[in-house]
Amino acid sequence: SLLSNWRAVSPGCSSGGNLVLYVGQTVPQCQELCVAYGATCVGFEFGVDYGGGSTYYKPGDCQLSFSVDISSCDGSYYNLDFYIRPTPPFSPPLPLPSPSPPPSPPSPPLPPLAPLSPDFIYAASEDQLRSLIMDATADISIYLPPRADFKLGSQISCTSDIKVTVASSGEGAMLDGQGKTGFFSLQYGCSLTLRGLILVNGRAFHGGVVFASGAGDIEFIDSAVRDCMADSDGGVVYAFSSGAVSIIGSTVIGCSSGNVRTTATWDGGVVKADRSGAVSIIG
Repeated sequence: SLLSNWRAVSPGCSSGGNLVLYVGQTVPQCQELCVAYGATCVGFEFGVDYGGGSTYYKPGDCQLSFSVDISSCDGSYYNLDFYIRPTPPFSPPLPLPSPSPPPSPPSPPLPPLAPLSPDFIYAASEDQLRSLIMDATADISIYLPPRADFKLGSQISCTSDIKVTVASSGEGAMLDGQGKTGFFSLQYGCSLTLRGLILVNGRAFHGGVVFASGAGDIEFIDSAVRDCMADSDGGVVYAFSSGAVSIIGSTVIGCSSGNVRTTATWDGGVVKADRSGAVSIIG
């Protein structure tokens, strides 16, 4: 079988490199998801009950990865096996199914208010927000209506060297990770500004709200972040080899990172910036 060409490390996991998390999968299904994602996916972690101390990953979880650095990750503690994809890829990309479970249907859109400026594009649903960001090839500004509630089932990826702004006004729009996923994954120079938003219940291994690797600057302006966590580091932001991180006029409540077993913080309860730009928290 094609899976026999993959190197299995059991138990095993990678240090960083998370792409997309799917739940309720089998190993062959996870392999297909990795191949369908494209060449960026070089392997995947798969949840197995080893009785380890971490409760983040469950049996059947499929975490696609762009890293094969397994030297400093304890798979038995995180209840994971790791499968390394052969190089070069052995199969053409397959159609990528929707993440499981799929996002909940969005709330009925509210009548749009005037955008913050003529350059903003109105997004009435989570699907529209995701498509606008993932398909963008130039700088883009997106306006979300106040009191809208967008429930995410997986991270929204930006893999272009562009600046993305997501903003709301009035009471602010809410993005909800439902305790299952972080919000944004940034790579290849992508910069992100979040303004006037409410961000709740984000959960990821690195970066409960934003995971950035080789990305640009990250800004939170006049926003509220609540109950977000990272199992390892960066309760709100994990930035590796990226730009500056700024939190301006915003509140962060109940966000943490660390070892679930000991409840001890490892690194960056709010921001973990590794080989990245300056971190600023103002107001």
